[in-house]
Amino acid sequence: MQNKINKKGFTLAELMVAIAIIGILATVVMVSLNGGRQRAKSTKALSALESAAKLAEICLVRGETVSTPTIGSANPGNKICSETVAAYPDLTGTNFTYTNFSNPGSNLQFGIGASTPGGAQQIVCGANLNLNGFFASHPGADYNFVGKSASCVTYGF
Repeated sequence: MQNKINKKGFTLAELMVAIAIIGILATVVMVSLNGGRQRAKSTKALSALESAAKLAEICLVRGETVSTPTIGSANPGNKICSETVAAYPDLTGTNFTYTNFSNPGSNLQFGIGASTPGGAQQIVCGANLNLNGFFASHPGADYNFVGKSASCVTYGF
């Protein structure tokens, strides 16, 4: 008589190979998603500063005073202009904090900046002002806004 061995299920080796493949695929997916998260945070910060720059320019056109955000803060909470309710955007969760600010008060000039820790990424917004010496942490970055309306320049994106 013949012995019949019914093979049902998977061997331990087959299961371990399948689990290893799933682990490798999960690692690849997580690494690619992490880069997307950082790009999203940077884009959110850029959009927030672009909005603040446009509001600062409107304030100056109206003859109002542009206030200074709290340097080193992600959420300064103070108003952009003396006569408006609009506050500086909250950068919490983006890894950016407000850096230097300049408002010479003439010829509709201003500058607003934000950077990540260590300055690996920077956003500088301004109008009618050369900030190359003021935001000089990255040689070769062009922060000259002379003759321009409110616009932003990025570094490290």
